[in-house]
Amino acid sequence: MSLPRNLLFLGVFLVVGSWLLVLLSPPVCLHSLPEPVPFTEVNNLLSSGHKYSFPDQGRLRPEAFASDPKNSSFYSGLGNGNIVRFDVTKGDSEFPRVELSVVVRTGSNHLDCGLPELEYECGRPLGMEFHPKTGKLIVCDTRGLLEVDIHARTVTPLVTADLKFCNDVEITKDGIIYFSDSSTSYARKDVMKVMSQACSEGRIFRYDPDTKKLELIASELGFANGILLTKDEEELLVVETLGARVSKVTLKGPNKGKKSIFSDNLPGLPDNISYNDGIYWIGFATKRVPPFSLIDFIANKPWLRQVLMWFDLSRLVIPYGLVGGISEEGKLVRLLHDQSGELSKISELHPHDEWVFLGSWYNDFLGVVAREKFRAPA
Repeated sequence: MSLPRNLLFLGVFLVVGSWLLVLLSPPVCLHSLPEPVPFTEVNNLLSSGHKYSFPDQGRLRPEAFASDPKNSSFYSGLGNGNIVRFDVTKGDSEFPRVELSVVVRTGSNHLDCGLPELEYECGRPLGMEFHPKTGKLIVCDTRGLLEVDIHARTVTPLVTADLKFCNDVEITKDGIIYFSDSSTSYARKDVMKVMSQACSEGRIFRYDPDTKKLELIASELGFANGILLTKDEEELLVVETLGARVSKVTLKGPNKGKKSIFSDNLPGLPDNISYNDGIYWIGFATKRVPPFSLIDFIANKPWLRQVLMWFDLSRLVIPYGLVGGISEEGKLVRLLHDQSGELSKISELHPHDEWVFLGSWYNDFLGVVAREKFRAPA
């Protein structure tokens, strides 16, 4: 008799507890995703990769990259607020040797930098790009849009007011800065709340460093994440993570600010976007194809998203490595998998010589895969 009674108490506890979490949670938005398309084939092209760890930097989490136009080094921002330089040389094994040098921390020094609750104090650099005119590194950080002098090792705020979640940055040839702001409600440390709430609060801004003018270009984007200028700089590709798609925003002319879909119903939750060898490359936080996708399952269940808002969704998702290549027409043409999940939660791809380095918003390492793996089969 005691077992059924215990099960009854447990059931009541779970139901009451869930409703309490719903009552205590902020409201969520209506949300849906298109039915995901199953993989036609899978591979393990990412599983041949390698991991680089740097224990003195704690949990690494190198989200995005920027190439130094003056040499072969490239830069990234870490979870502890540091901006670092990676130098790549020939190694003793099949993989190259990678050395890390700290340039500057975007925030203040603290013994526990790297903890989410200290992100605003310590800084958390995300998207970055060198300015073509000044040579300064322009960085989207949890503290706002920043200008970093990598030689003087100084950090200068450019835009901080009214920004909650500065995410990625792109710069035109004449020096105009575009950047994404993923949410108007939550900062990066609460990214799982952004995902659970599922409100289209993402924005795209234009900033002129000469006039200091800030202009809102587009809004109501579903978690505006990575961005990339088209070759003619007339449009901006915007990754909408919540919609599992890439949209296109017109930047000039009478249709300025107009949004259209570039590539829809992607097989995972997309993060950043880069361009190489005629292909747009996207890192996926997780896959969303059958037989089961947690993100798709909870999308049209607002009450469940309110409950899960109190938990780290990333811990509930089965690790699966996935990157995708999209043609200039917006068609998905390449998928690289790591079914073991060793190289998973990928944010950005950075080609360097014969290698492609893999960033992550979550992982405690820098990944690398041979560039030949990304080339389409003959």
